[in-house]
Amino acid sequence: MRTVRVLSVFFACVLFLCCLCGAPPYALGGDEEKEKKPQDLCNCLNRNGCEHFLRLPTFPADEWCACKGCAELGAKNCCTKAPKKEWNEECFNSKSMDCYLRRHGASWRLDCSECRSYRKQCCQYKDWELCPECGKGEIDEKTRKEIDDRKRKAHEASIAEKDVFLSTPIVIRSDHFYLAIDIPMMKVGFKGRMRDANTHELAHIFVERAERAWKDFADVFGTDGCSTIKFYLTRQRATSDRIAYIHMKNQRVRLQYGASCMFVTSIEESGFYDDMHFYVRHMVGHCMMSMYRKFMIDHSNMPMWLYCGAADWLSRLPEPFRDKVVICSNEKEPEIRSGGGWTKRIQSLVSAGKNIPFAEIMIIKDIGKMSFDMLIHAWSYFEFMKAIDPKTFQQIAGDVKSGKDVREAFQKRLNCSPEEFEQDWKNWVMGKGKTVGKMGQTEVADGAGEMRKALRDLLAEKNTFVQASMITGLGEPTDVKTAEVVVGFLSSDAELVRTSALLSLCTIRTDVVREWMWSKALFESQPIERAFVARAIGTYKDKRAFDYLVKALADAHWLARANAAEALALLGDAKALSSIKTLLDDPIGKVRIAAIDAISKWKGDAKPVIGTVIARLKDGAWQVRSSTVLGLAEIGDKEGIGPIIERMETEIGRVQEDMSVGLKKLTGLSFGMTYLVWKDWWDHNKTTFEKPPEGSQKERPETAPRPGTSAGIPTYYGIRIFSSHIVFILDVSDSMKDNLTRQPTYTFGEKTYDTNTKIGVARQELCDAIQSLDPRTRFNMIFFGTDVWQWKSQPVEASEGNKKTALGIVRSKDHMGTTNYYDSFKKMFGIEGVDKFDHRFLSNVDTAFFLTDGLPTDGEITKPPEIYAWFRERNKFARIRLHAIAFGTGSMDVEFLKKMAKESDGKFVQIGGE
Repeated sequence: MRTVRVLSVFFACVLFLCCLCGAPPYALGGDEEKEKKPQDLCNCLNRNGCEHFLRLPTFPADEWCACKGCAELGAKNCCTKAPKKEWNEECFNSKSMDCYLRRHGASWRLDCSECRSYRKQCCQYKDWELCPECGKGEIDEKTRKEIDDRKRKAHEASIAEKDVFLSTPIVIRSDHFYLAIDIPMMKVGFKGRMRDANTHELAHIFVERAERAWKDFADVFGTDGCSTIKFYLTRQRATSDRIAYIHMKNQRVRLQYGASCMFVTSIEESGFYDDMHFYVRHMVGHCMMSMYRKFMIDHSNMPMWLYCGAADWLSRLPEPFRDKVVICSNEKEPEIRSGGGWTKRIQSLVSAGKNIPFAEIMIIKDIGKMSFDMLIHAWSYFEFMKAIDPKTFQQIAGDVKSGKDVREAFQKRLNCSPEEFEQDWKNWVMGKGKTVGKMGQTEVADGAGEMRKALRDLLAEKNTFVQASMITGLGEPTDVKTAEVVVGFLSSDAELVRTSALLSLCTIRTDVVREWMWSKALFESQPIERAFVARAIGTYKDKRAFDYLVKALADAHWLARANAAEALALLGDAKALSSIKTLLDDPIGKVRIAAIDAISKWKGDAKPVIGTVIARLKDGAWQVRSSTVLGLAEIGDKEGIGPIIERMETEIGRVQEDMSVGLKKLTGLSFGMTYLVWKDWWDHNKTTFEKPPEGSQKERPETAPRPGTSAGIPTYYGIRIFSSHIVFILDVSDSMKDNLTRQPTYTFGEKTYDTNTKIGVARQELCDAIQSLDPRTRFNMIFFGTDVWQWKSQPVEASEGNKKTALGIVRSKDHMGTTNYYDSFKKMFGIEGVDKFDHRFLSNVDTAFFLTDGLPTDGEITKPPEIYAWFRERNKFARIRLHAIAFGTGSMDVEFLKKMAKESDGKFVQIGGE
């Protein structure tokens, strides 16, 4: 059966490739079909001619041909006449390789820098350099100019690429690709017949192979949204590194996806012709799926089964490549290796009941987490969908690329759940046909029945990642039963599941469900569930919930009280102030913080309770004192100025810094953290002071000083270190081995580092910062890659001994795989191994310096929006100020890091390239 299937696939591939290039599936007219005349079968007549048709003077580089005429009649019977009347028959039949490449370029509409620069006259005709469109001296000036202009632009591009290649490459443009190549010679051929192909021929070969891959993709998916793809093929690895650094700001990166795609490789990485051809097809698959339908700004939303499946399906489509595979990862280079027997492997896994559930694979957003067997599964899903319903597959891919949930897309397009899809796929793999599910049915299933089944599946699911996906797939809970099930997941131990449940409950718009939320769920659920129900209710901003939320201020659980206060602030009714005021004396410090934050939302309307807020300046918890200062600044009443100045005398470090910020906001003045200056000013002005109206003063925006400009004050990338309890969080993932610059050293501001690698610069800067710390400062270090390692369980004094030990750790810490934001933040908050909702202040740091060079790719939560939402919920009580340092401009979400810093009143610093 396998032999039959392989042969069927092979002939199917040949057939659709021919149709793709314009050949009809059969000749029009009975007599002509019987005769099988070459001119009716050959797809080379109009354009995109095959090597046989274009009279390649030697044997082809590949053992297969896309031409239907060649496939059915044999290469010797491919059309013999020139395809267009403008083509010169003499040039068309010339056995010169240069003439062949010119007619190949004309057939495929290629603009080649080498074809233009070649100056040896090949025939007696006036326009010989336009071969085979030289005619017989009859070519019109307009056509001549058009052709010459296109080739001239390619030639100019070749000259421009010289600075990148350090030599002049050949540049060639086609309808959909831009290729620059400097490989001087490569063996091409098959079945033991090998020959040398020079740079010029290789340029034509590879751009044609890329165009074939484009057409193969388009045959199944179309090309909506796809634009020109640039790719670079180099002789040396060093050249690829340089190109990657210049274009993608990271010499280890080989693929740039999105609205403008490009990829690069070298012989040293991809191997010779067959492997490089296979690699090009693989990268074209990645690029086109990335661009398909809609470019995703946040590429972390792209399901990896779709992204990898497209590349593996496209690259392995030609029969000779069925035994190859490219293994991709986030932090490491792609690896080409043997990967044959995928059909047999899938059948073996399914028959043994060991296949990986589709529900687990479909939620993976990190390419580094796609195991080899997962890649095989993704490829098989493509083969399955292409075989049974390619049009619906297009729609599903388009929905997912447009941001829809995978479950929602399957339900909408196939009227089935991913679990039902998986059962049908299993039957197909085992040759049983489609026996289960509703794929392809047009009738709409009973909505209530489908929802009941979805809820049963959700309650039975044990995998937390799948649970989160299933909750998201439910959409808005439109009935009480669904909302009740989702509320139950608010007490899950998994942060991702709880976050998904909360986001789902925040979407409720149905009145009856909302009323159930505040009248029942807010009081009759488990403690943690009640807390997050209050959080969701606040997002409705529905004043009908007012009395219920006021009642919830007396809840037995501290987080429920805190979130009820926040929800009341979102409702905006000032009548809640007197009730929230009582929480300012709550025994739990975190509740007092929530009360201060809520009261500050009313700004000037909070004046009646400002005295009670001021009293919290003497709170025993620094986090409460910090939130009090910033809360008074938000309220904006001058009554808070004197008490803040008075308290400044006894504060140090972080709270003292917050007081400086708060006083600046209250007064419009900037006297720093010097108590005596503030006191003297207030003593002379407190009776007459009136703050100028907002916007009447134009202050110079505060920026972080550059390195080397803060003599005597400890700094870290120019950010002054005022805190006495700090933690340095350093990314040591594999990509930190890359260079920041092409120069041997790196300069930032007035400081020059004696290395150019990211990790080298990071180590040197961290060592300098540690050495400059005041001995009274307490500090700690966290290093993160795939795993997270913390130096000390608690911050330690910056004594000479501790500094010396820390410096040794910094200089010796090795690289640790991928990039795990989530677990490094858990270490920072101090919540590992304890109740996640402990009412105590668990962290012993007030300021963190977070350095990274990439997107989060590991840990329970990896999507930036979800990390931000989780971080915000945690940090509104921890009050840690996070300063973010972004290394490089490559694969990272700079806006996300800026947002993280801004949320905690921290600074953001970009460490760029040259």
